[in-house]
Order: sequence, then structure tokens, then C-alpha cells
Amino acid sequence: MEFVKFLWTASHGLNGFVIELFICELIFTLPAKLRRYWYVTIPLSVVAYFAFGWVVRYIPFFGPSTASVYCIMIFSLSIGLQQLCFSQSLSRSLFNSSAAYILQNLALNLKEAITLKISVMGWRVLTEIVVTAAVYVIYYFLFARRSKNKAVNLKTLYAVIIALVSVLVGNILFTLSSFSGFSQDQIIMVRCVLALCCNLALFSQFMVIHSTRLNKEKDIVEQLLVTEQKQHKMSQENIDLINIKSHDLKKQIGMLRRSVNNGELNELFNEVENAVSVYDESVKTGNANLDLVLTEKQLYCKKHSIRIDIMADGKQLDFMSPTDIYSLFGNALDNAIESVLELEEEKRIITMEVRRKGDLVSVTISNACKNYVVFSKGIPLTSKLDKKYHGFGTRSMKYVVEKYGGNIVFEEKDENFSVHMLFDVKN
Repeated sequence: MEFVKFLWTASHGLNGFVIELFICELIFTLPAKLRRYWYVTIPLSVVAYFAFGWVVRYIPFFGPSTASVYCIMIFSLSIGLQQLCFSQSLSRSLFNSSAAYILQNLALNLKEAITLKISVMGWRVLTEIVVTAAVYVIYYFLFARRSKNKAVNLKTLYAVIIALVSVLVGNILFTLSSFSGFSQDQIIMVRCVLALCCNLALFSQFMVIHSTRLNKEKDIVEQLLVTEQKQHKMSQENIDLINIKSHDLKKQIGMLRRSVNNGELNELFNEVENAVSVYDESVKTGNANLDLVLTEKQLYCKKHSIRIDIMADGKQLDFMSPTDIYSLFGNALDNAIESVLELEEEKRIITMEVRRKGDLVSVTISNACKNYVVFSKGIPLTSKLDKKYHGFGTRSMKYVVEKYGGNIVFEEKDENFSVHMLFDVKN
């Protein structure tokens, strides 16, 4: 019985707040890069935190709102101690501490709403511990784990401030309901409403980080499209120049052959002419921009013993802008080429098909692949180690396809990787 009373004392009031906030801070902060001399600062910070939590209770109590002041003081100290122990920005420390504070309030309101009518102290303490632990685990996987190493900007801090203010107001209401003679059912109702508010505050705080990341990725994709637009122009000029030069060379070889008229040199002339012809072979699909991409990639494929089979009615892609065609097919073929280069020469085959049936235009690009492809939300993840700066090619493809109201599906089956795109040209 004494142990149960000890647990009750440790888990309620200011004691409970100090311990629970400390646990929540660890949930949202770890793992983080430690500062120099962490083996000194961390033990001292832990001692200072709990010592302050013990001393603050001796500040005179002036009413229900005083409890919120105590909590704010401990919360503020936790931000400073994070800065002392971990190598992270002040905005990140504020974000972590505010998320921890909101989660602590969420678990507190929820456990009281569930256990308030349990009369046996032992069962009530046990239920509170189980509920609190369950909330911490669930919200760790929902929010904390996904936010690691995510950038915190000014927009995120606005969401943090709004969330904190709403929870602080809820904290005051929590304290007032405990001292205002509310009935048990009324207190349970208040706790449920406050738990819901905490959940919404936490959700909004992390949604801002998620939307910020998506906007950043969108900006990167748009920058890539601008870069590809410039590259598209350069490629067109290069291919045109190559075609002109190869055509001129073939004419000069023909003139030289006729002027020399030596049977022994004819074989040599044929070899030189065939070598030049490689650069004079342009793909003709009916779409000049698609032809440019395919000609450029085909030159690379011939050099690396890659066979590329093309069955494409390029006229069906006239609804797309030149830059988007260059970006979409350039990225798709680059990924296919990169994949087959890991295979033996006889397996280096890429197939591409563009055809129309009714109001639908379908595009399929397939290639053999060596490694098992890992997908995330339908998008293949890059196999490169530095994932922060790679993997935008497939996102760029998805961005372009969806820009025209189309659908794109990436599929890996039986060591064969395919990209399927479908456009409704009626729209």
C-alpha cells in the first residue's frame, strides 16, 4: 500500500508534471547531436531540472492560475537545458519542448478522463500508467519519429506559438475545473475536450513541418524543371550541330571516295562512313521534342551496349510542353539506363511504348533490374546513399504527369521495372 501511495504522489501534481515532461522531452529530442562536454552538461542539466522542479513548489500559491505559472517556468528551463546539452537551433529546442508540453497535457487529460471514476487507488494508478505509456508510444510513432532532423522555420514557429497558447489556456481550464466544485461527470467532459484540443494542437504543429517539407520538395522539382528547360535548349543545339557535321562529313567522304577511286581504300571509307552514320541517326516519332530526347539517349545507349526498343506515336504527346516532354522522358530513360548498366550486356534492354486508345494515351517504359526496388507511397526510393540530394527524378516525373491530370504507376515484378503513365487527352 505504501508503494501505491508513493506512485500516486510521484505521478500527480507538480511531481507528475516534472517527470512526465522530462520523458516527453526525451521522446521528441533524442537522438540529437550532443554538444561538446556532454558527459558533464547532461548530468548537471538533469540534476538542475529536477532540483528546480522540487524548489518551485515552495513558491507561494496564489490561486489556480499559479499552477500554470509553475509549469511555464519548468517548461522554459527545459528549453534552456536542451540548448546546453544538444547541438541544435533555439527554434528546434522550442519546437521539441512545446511538442513535449502538449503531449504531456494530452496524456494527463486522457488518463484522468478514463480513470476518474475508478475508486480503488491501486487499480487507478496502474490504469493511469498504462494509458500514459500507450499515449507516449502511439504519438512517438505518429509524430516524434517522423519529425527527426526536419527543418523548423518561421512558419513552424507560428504554429508552435498558437499551439502553446491554446494548451496554456487549456491548462488554466484544467486547474480551474479541479478547484471550482465541478461534478465528476463535468470534470470528465472538460478533460475529454482538453485532450481533443491538445491532439489538434499537436497535429497542427507537425502538419506545418510536413507541409513545409512538401513545399521545399516542390520548389526543388520546379528548379529542376527550369534547369532541364535550359538543358533541353542546349541538347537541341548540340544534336542539330552533330547532325549537320555528320551530314557534311558523309558528303566529304563520298567526294574523297570518288576522287581517289581506289578499291583497296573502299573498305576503309565504308568503316569511316558507318562510324559517322551513328551520329546521323535521328529517331522519328512525329514529335520533335520526344525525338530529341530519344536521339540523345540512343547515342549514349549505343556507346554502352544498351538496346532500346521504341514503339512510339509521338504525335499523341502534342498536348505536353517541350520542357515537360524533355523532363519526363529524360528522367524515365535516365533511371532505366542507370538500372540496366548494372546488368550483363545481353540483358541491357529498354522498351518504350507510346500509344493511344480512344481518349487515353498510355506510356510504358520497362527495363530489367538487378536489385529489389523499395517503394514509399508508390514512389521508388533512390538506392544512392545520400538520399537527401537524390530521388527527385521520380518526383519530378510524378509532378509533370499530375500537372496534365494523368496517373503514373511504378512497378517492379520478376526483376523487371516498369513505369506506366496514362493521360486522358479529352481533358
